Amino acid sequence: MRDKIQSILEESTPEKEIPGSLFERIHELDGMLWAERETFLIVVGEKELRHARQQQRSPRAHWWWYLDELKILPHPLQEQRGRLARVFVSASG
Repeated sequence: MRDKIQSILEESTPEKEIPGSLFERIHELDGMLWAERETFLIVVGEKELRHARQQQRSPRAHWWWYLDELKILPHPLQEQRGRLARVFVSASG
């Protein structure tokens, strides 16, 4: 499901703008997923996650597929949130 959300984010344009509140909610949920990654790995299983990631051929930029390998919150995630928030604010202002 997170891949579908990412596709929508990547396809957004000023004409197809994502409401700021929805954008903020996505990042809030991403933060919750990151905070609960240990629980996620217990429930899903690291072996199953690796297998699914290989089947999906998920790029490294899709950090949610790499929760078993990441040790810190991906810097691009923090950067992306700030950059996209500025874009949406200036587009609506």
